[in-house]
Amino acid sequence: MATIEHQNRSVAPQTKFITAERTKMKVNISPWIITIATVVICSQIITSQYTEIVSLRREIRLSETARNLSDDQIQELMYITMRLNSEKESSNTQQYVLGAVEAAKNPEKFNQIWHDGYNRGIATIQYAKETLPADSE
Repeated sequence: MATIEHQNRSVAPQTKFITAERTKMKVNISPWIITIATVVICSQIITSQYTEIVSLRREIRLSETARNLSDDQIQELMYITMRLNSEKESSNTQQYVLGAVEAAKNPEKFNQIWHDGYNRGIATIQYAKETLPADSE
């Protein structure tokens, strides 16, 4: 037992000494950790502020561009758009009216066109009936 007691005494002071060294190292390292953490946090704050500043500058540039467009220019663009749309509609309407006028002037041609269309419709219906499967009838 004396041997075990002797071993415990020799081990115990070393353990306390190692613990003391570790404590000293922690005390010496802690200012560096605080410094590094402070630098990292500050750099993150600066980066986020820079990003926000850049996005705000973009928004300001866009709002200035929109402000520079005067009401007259906007009204002119709207008028051009409306005119183009009305031209398309009027050309379609004009073609429809010309077709109706042509049919009114030449009733024989109108009758021929009407009967041709009617006969094509009848032929399509008959073809559809012929091609139906036998189960569906």
